[in-house]
Amino acid sequence: MEIKRATMADFKAACELIEMGRKNIAELGIDQWQNGSPNADDIKNDIENGNCYVAVEGNNYLATLYIGFDGEPTYGKIDGEWLQNDKYATMHRVAVNTQHRGRGVFAAMVNFATLLAISRGYHALRIDTHYGNTKMQSALKKNGFTPCGTIWLSWGDERLAFEKII
Repeated sequence: MEIKRATMADFKAACELIEMGRKNIAELGIDQWQNGSPNADDIKNDIENGNCYVAVEGNNYLATLYIGFDGEPTYGKIDGEWLQNDKYATMHRVAVNTQHRGRGVFAAMVNFATLLAISRGYHALRIDTHYGNTKMQSALKKNGFTPCGTIWLSWGDERLAFEKII
């Protein structure tokens, strides 16, 4: 498996992975990702800004992930407490191909994000997920993330925020 920064050549596959993730989340009966976000414009912007990454194996796309280094405005207010108050890298828009679940793809993406963040002088990763997305919560905990409290998205929805010291 190779994890690389996505280019526009990866755009269609990244969008397909996000749609696969959207369908999987809907099957959990929760509304995360069901309001049209993330969408193709988000993915295009992520690629153009160098924040979209994909995991590939041969001709197969295994996962996509956003990694940002400019902070996340919605993380400025938390009902709870972050593990640290220094700069952090942000993970968003994680989607793993359902045909490749159970192979450690998510763990590989977290490891990649960790190494990338460390190489840029960051000491933590942050991510959030819907309170009903227990599969993601479990995967985050399994990969060293700690639940820190509630944050609110710009449109008011609550999310459970996680942080991992690296």
